[in-house]
Amino acid sequence: MHNVLAHAGRSGRRVVSAFIATAFAQDDAEQAKAQWRLVAGQFGITPQSLSRAFAALRPLGISSGGR
Repeated sequence: MHNVLAHAGRSGRRVVSAFIATAFAQDDAEQAKAQWRLVAGQFGITPQSLSRAFAALRPLGISSGGR
């Protein structure tokens, strides 16, 4: 996430955060997975890379509320 936000620049951080937040606002797991793929695609990365970015934040106490 830090990498994604760093590449977004100061003015784009809110947009990036909003894109990612849409994945957590879905009603069920299938919709969340589809949105996660869409968000990753918007950043030009794979869903796995986006997941790894979030996993790297866990030691910093930042969690997505998932696993």
